[in-house]
Amino acid sequence: MSVSLPYEFSIAIGDWSDDGHGKCEFPTFKWSHPVKKIREAYLASVAKTGLSFDHDRGEIQICAKYCENELSEQAQQKLIELGYDMTSISPEWLSVEDFLSMLLWFIKLSLPELQYEPKHLSCLNGFWNKTLDSAFGYGLFE
Repeated sequence: MSVSLPYEFSIAIGDWSDDGHGKCEFPTFKWSHPVKKIREAYLASVAKTGLSFDHDRGEIQICAKYCENELSEQAQQKLIELGYDMTSISPEWLSVEDFLSMLLWFIKLSLPELQYEPKHLSCLNGFWNKTLDSAFGYGLFE
């Protein structure tokens, strides 16, 4: 049976405000719940576990500091204790995909009925496209 995924929004992974290293990815998903409900679930999971994926909350923070792309022993132990399958990631060198996997699992701790699927967007230009492998607006940025 197909689940309805009427909501569509992204997760900002990295420096979305561009006041540090400026690197950020915005993976987009289709969701079963509105953004407000998912934000509430994230905050509820932080309150329940003490674990956090941001630098403002939690006693144990994951990838919250500059160049912190590995899981501390404390974070690994906490994730295992909570039931996360550590075999699906590389704790010593986390990728964006690893981080997303953990984050989405973490949100579901407080919203187990949450369903989502990635939405892959096409790009008009660049990325070695055979027809239009060109940069638009290159000169706009320093």
